[in-house]
Amino acid sequence: CCRSPSVRATNWLLEKQKTGLKIGIVSLAGFIGLRTYSFINADMQQRIIVYNVSRKSAVDFISGRHCYFVGDSSLQQDGPEKDFAIRPARILYRTTPARSLATLCAHDPFMSFGNKHILLLDHTVAFVPQANKPVIDLLVLSKNPTLYIKDLAAAMTIRQVVTDGSVSARKAAWWKKDCEALHIPLHEVRAEGAFVMDH
Repeated sequence: CCRSPSVRATNWLLEKQKTGLKIGIVSLAGFIGLRTYSFINADMQQRIIVYNVSRKSAVDFISGRHCYFVGDSSLQQDGPEKDFAIRPARILYRTTPARSLATLCAHDPFMSFGNKHILLLDHTVAFVPQANKPVIDLLVLSKNPTLYIKDLAAAMTIRQVVTDGSVSARKAAWWKKDCEALHIPLHEVRAEGAFVMDH
C-alpha cells in the first residue's frame, strides 16, 4: 500500500535520529577512551623539565601526577613568570606540586630521579679526575660559576648538558663551544626553549 507523506517523513526522521544517536554514542565512547588513556599516561609519566625563565633557575621533576620544583624561590609564588613559563606545562602534564617524590633523592648538588643521575651546578666547584667515572645523565648549569667542561668531563661521563635561563648568553656560548669539542650535547634554554627529558 502507499504511505502518506507524513508517515514517510516520520520514518525518515526516526532513521535520522537513530543515526545521530549511534554517532553520539561512538563519539562519547571515543572521548571517554581518550580521556582515560590521558589519565593513565599521566599516572605513569617520569619527566624532567628545565624551564626557560629569564635570569632564573627553574626545574620540575615530574612523577605521575605530582611535580617537585627546584629553582628560584620567587617562582614558587603566583606571578606572571610562573603563569607564562611553568603553569602551562603543569596543566599539560596534569601535575600538582608536591613536597617530595618517592623516586627523587637529593644529595646536593647530585640528584637521582628514577634511573637518571642529575647534577645541578650554580657555583664554582672542583671535581677530582677519576679512572672509573660516574655517569651523569643530565648536567644543569645555572647562574655563572667558573667551570670548565673539560675538567668536569675528566671526573664524570656527561651525557647531556643544559644551561638554564639564569646563564648569560656569553657564558652559554663558551660552554657550548667546549661541549662541541668533547661531543657532549648542550641545550641552551634561552635560545632553544625549555628542555624536556622523559624516562
